[in-house]
Amino acid sequence: MRRLVPPLAALLLAAATPAAAEEAAPRRLADAELAAARAGLMTPLGIEVGFAASVQTFVDGRLVLESWVAWSETGLTTRTAGADGTPLPAGTPFFDAPAAGGGTTQVLHHIGEDRIASVVLNTANDRAIRQVTDIMLSVPELQQFQRQVAVERTALNLDAAVSAALRDGTQR
Repeated sequence: MRRLVPPLAALLLAAATPAAAEEAAPRRLADAELAAARAGLMTPLGIEVGFAASVQTFVDGRLVLESWVAWSETGLTTRTAGADGTPLPAGTPFFDAPAAGGGTTQVLHHIGEDRIASVVLNTANDRAIRQVTDIMLSVPELQQFQRQVAVERTALNLDAAVSAALRDGTQR
């Protein structure tokens, strides 16, 4: 069973201002969608670590751009979608409609194998802009690995104790 580490973004959102709390809540992924987004890497010790991330940008409480990334055995998978969920080519900026008082807001996500980045250029006044980044890590066999390490540690401690007893016995 895969367990997700609570995203740091959730902790940051808990301290949000009342104005930010009134904005639209981030869209939660369905279990099937989240399972498809999980991917990962294998450490030198043989531990599988799953990794996926999503970046959402909201302007005036409205989702305007959302990007996802996942690593899997087949490589990197990325996806970017506009406010209506329509897929966009990678690196496509979102150009917001001009604000009533003048100015515009431009949003760009770059999500790839070397970074997760987002840029917001805003020349409009009185805009509420919020970005949510969720990083999902899973270590599906963590308990099994912890048990294995405990067994190996016990064996090493027992070996050290026997060695010390034999050494002390031969020195008498």
